[in-house]
Formats: sequence, structure tokens, C-alpha cells
Amino acid sequence: MHACVSCSFRTVECRVDYSVSEKCSECVRLSRPCSLTVSDAEWARLHSEIEEADRELDRAREAKQEVRARILRLKRKKQALQDKRKEMFDRETRNVEALELDEQRLPAPSSPGGLSQVSFGFLDRMSPVLAGNS
Repeated sequence: MHACVSCSFRTVECRVDYSVSEKCSECVRLSRPCSLTVSDAEWARLHSEIEEADRELDRAREAKQEVRARILRLKRKKQALQDKRKEMFDRETRNVEALELDEQRLPAPSSPGGLSQVSFGFLDRMSPVLAGNS
């Protein structure tokens, strides 16, 4: 049999009489806890700590499930928003294309003297007023 921690530290002989106590004689004499045996209180404390760890694990698992469910909801929401964005972009694109078609169908506006707007734009670039502003 090995010596208890207290007897090993003090380098004394460690003897146990189990008919009297579960502690060695030196620990009984000094009223110290003995490391040779485990008391009922130590077993109870250990059992209680194991139960608490089980409860914490259960709470953590529940929280993990809640987080997973939240992530799934957020992914679905994001996908719905992305789908809506695509639909809005497609609708806007169709509207722009329809407006462009309508503009192409309209007759070109005529200018006085038969000059086109492009011709006027060319004259504007050569204007001394514009050149002075540069």
C-alpha cells in the first residue's frame, strides 16, 4: 500500500486500521484529510459536479440547435431578399428597354432650317463663349 500524501510529505509511516477509520493513523491524529480513501462527501461533490456538467452540456446542445435554426432562417431570408433584388433589377431592365423602344419609335425632332441637333451640338463646341470658360 502507498503512503498518503501527508505521510509521504512528512516521511512518516502510513498505517491504516480500517476497523477504526478509513484514514491513516497520522491523519486521524492530526485531524487532516487523508488521501488514501475518498470520503462520502468527496464522492457526493464529484457526483454533483458530473450532474452539473451534464446540465451544462444539455443547455449548450439546446443553444446550438437554436443557433442552427436561426442560421437556417437567416439564410432563407437572405435568399428571399436576393431573389427580390433580382426580380426588381429584371423589372427595371424591362422598363428601361421599353422606354428605349418607345424612343426609337418616335420621329426624330426637327430643327429650324433643317439642321439636326447634332449639328447644333457641333456649333456649340466651337463657340468662343464656351472656349473662354475652359
